[in-house]
This record gives sequence, structure tokens and C-alpha cells, in this order.
Amino acid sequence: MHSIQKISGYKYCKETRTEAVSKGTRQITKNTITEDEIGLVDLKGKNAKQSIKSIRLDRDGNALSSSEIETYLLEDKLYTKINGKWTRSMLSEPIRTIEFDKRDRLSDLANLINSSNIEVIGIEIVDGRKCYKLKVEPELGAARSILAAQAFAVQSSAPGSLPIASFKDLSESDPLFYNSNISYTVWLTEDKCIPMKVDAEVNFALTPDSMNVVPGMEPNFSIDAATEDILLLSDFDAIDDIELPDEADR
Repeated sequence: MHSIQKISGYKYCKETRTEAVSKGTRQITKNTITEDEIGLVDLKGKNAKQSIKSIRLDRDGNALSSSEIETYLLEDKLYTKINGKWTRSMLSEPIRTIEFDKRDRLSDLANLINSSNIEVIGIEIVDGRKCYKLKVEPELGAARSILAAQAFAVQSSAPGSLPIASFKDLSESDPLFYNSNISYTVWLTEDKCIPMKVDAEVNFALTPDSMNVVPGMEPNFSIDAATEDILLLSDFDAIDDIELPDEADR
């Protein structure tokens, strides 16, 4: 994956769908969260543009809530538009680098591939380019980060007042690990090994054991969650300058 070090920038789009079924003593609740994300990343200047639209649906497909967030990370400023309202923040290090890394899907993906077990399972055409199709199995550290992030997101959006557990110290013996499955398929260009597409599935079950629930706090609950991601990357080295809307800097 050393070839990405020569890339000056890229565009991406990502679709995410998460279904979570919460089971308690008195009720079963199903929620679905969909996210559509579009981004433009300038790797040389370390600037980025990102927009995320999310909708939470009930079991019948009715919208419970929605949000739209647009951000521009330019030099030492972060401009954020949430549901139509703009804010501006001045960033110093290391916060500035952290904010950029959160938006850099390509480098994040390269780190995942470089630290995973990889198997070539075919050759396919993606966006007109011949690509190796890879099965990617994340190693323990990457799997821990993926599960922790997904589990936190599902807990935060679950109905009711469930305790928010911390999974930063997950081990292979943790209940969350043996109640989970992580599957990644990545398409790399045959000539330069540049990622063009990623399909990811993360399934897991949250139980009282995995969340360290205090006795008396709904001991019979569980959350079965399934997340599907489709990430497409394009326009390598052919991105336009990131221009801030006039309304953002007023």
C-alpha cells in the first residue's frame, strides 16, 4: 500500500446501514440507521470537505429522526453546518491532525490492509479498472477498534437508558468478541494497488456480560446489531480545490 503515499487527493462516497434489535423484559424494539457520506480529501494540504446525512427509522420504516452535517477543514479552522446552522472553530495541534485523520478514509483503509490477513479471491472490474478482489481479516488491534466504535454507536442510539460501556480494552476472551463477526472485501487496482471499493459487514451482540451491567439494571436485555458499509473511492489526484461557501465565513 506504499502507492497511496504518492496520491495528492481523492473523493469518496460511503453508504452505511445499521439494524439493531433491542430485546428487554417487556419489549422488542428494532431501529435502522442509514448514513450517506460524501467527502473530498486533500492529502497534501491536509484539508477536507465532508457531508453526512443520517436517518433513524422504526421497525415499520417510519422516520424517527434525521440530521445533516457538513464540514470544511481548512488550515487551522473547522467550519461546521448542522441542520442549516454554521459554526467555526479554531484548531491547534494535535486536535487539527485528529480531525483530518477522522476524514481521511484512504489512509485509514491502508492501515487496516497493512495490518490484516489478506487473501486474493478473484479479479473484477471496478469503475473501468481491473482490480484484485481481496478478503481482508483484521488483526486483533484493528478488530478491537472496529467493534468498539460500532458498539458505542449502537448503544448511544438504542432506546431507553442503557449503560454506555467502554470497549477500549477488548480481548479475544471478551463476550463481545465471540458474539461478533467482521468481514471486509476490498478491491485494489491491479497496476498500482490503490483501493477502489470496500464492502464491510460487522455483526455483534451486546449482552449484560459484554457491557458489565450493574445488577438490577435490566439483566435480561440484549442488542443484536448488523452494520453494512459500501465505500467507493475515485478521482485520485484529480480533485478540485476545496472552496468554502460564502455563508460559512460570515
